[in-house]
Amino acid sequence: MHPSLTLVILTSRHAGGLAEGESVLKTLSRRGYAPDCVSKVAYDDGTLVGRCLENALDFFDVTILCCPKSMTYSAENFAGQKNFQKTSDFGFKTAEKRLYIKCTDDQSAPSADEICSAMDYDLGRQDTVSYLKCAALPDGILQSSVEEAKQACPDARLNIAGLHGDCRIEIVRPASVQDSAYEEMYRTLLQRLGDYVYAMEDVELNERVVQLLKLRKMYISVAESFTGGGVCRKLVEIPGVSAVFDEGLNTYSNRAKMARLGVDRATLNTYGAVSSQTAAEMCLGLLKTGACDVAVSTTGIAGPDSDGTSKPVGLMYIGCGTQDRIDVFEYRLSGSREDITATGINLALYHVYKTIKQSGQSF
Repeated sequence: MHPSLTLVILTSRHAGGLAEGESVLKTLSRRGYAPDCVSKVAYDDGTLVGRCLENALDFFDVTILCCPKSMTYSAENFAGQKNFQKTSDFGFKTAEKRLYIKCTDDQSAPSADEICSAMDYDLGRQDTVSYLKCAALPDGILQSSVEEAKQACPDARLNIAGLHGDCRIEIVRPASVQDSAYEEMYRTLLQRLGDYVYAMEDVELNERVVQLLKLRKMYISVAESFTGGGVCRKLVEIPGVSAVFDEGLNTYSNRAKMARLGVDRATLNTYGAVSSQTAAEMCLGLLKTGACDVAVSTTGIAGPDSDGTSKPVGLMYIGCGTQDRIDVFEYRLSGSREDITATGINLALYHVYKTIKQSGQSF
């Protein structure tokens, strides 16, 4: 049950202080508080002010009093007569009731937002946290998406952490945030980030891939020529992966690519080991000769040099597909050798996730 709330605005007969009281009312609405009663009283009418305050403190659980600083002492005395105990510079309470005083003519006084935060704490209104996990985001999309989402819900906090192509968005929703504003913000993020979202909970990318493999009852095989077994390593970190993991190959030499995966010598001679054609044939070799339902291959140049080729450090190709279709994705990564490799691993896992998801029902 929500506590009853009244806002009492003490103003002059010429509306002095009224604008500040209206501002407080807007802040209350923005923070999710809807006063049951709003009273505007001329503060030079002592009898009416006393009657209004008495009714407020007697009949409402929470009272917010907006008044000039010169009247706070009288208001505190009145509250004391009602057995309210002072808890802060602007807060008072009994066992069941709360009073907050907002000075309308003192710039150093607590703001309406600070009073709302104190109410949140006193009334036990707790923040809630939700998550979005994304990968392979193009440059700029995250910043623009967050900026647009914040317009819909300015009071929510978005804590963003990202490393090596994997991004975690923590959405902290104060209890004061209205459902409509939060839902609009969350919907905006989902729409803007779209297919780059792989989870709406705080779950790791490799765990999500294994979950989906198990759900679809699919086996995966991996061929790596760049990520050094890192994709396999991330998969086998997850308990129970043996139920969905067929094999993993590190085929760095051209000989291994040809012998183990059936990559055509002409492909290697014409396009090179680091090419979209080689990535596709590596993936095809896993699907042809293994017992997998989905396959992923990686080939690239992690640095620090170009391995005797004219191709740039950071160039990477990922082949990913099923018996029905193989897609190849090109990336040009930057950073240290370790950063490039780690990013490549996450990108490969992300494309595995997308390929499995697109092979059937949404997950």
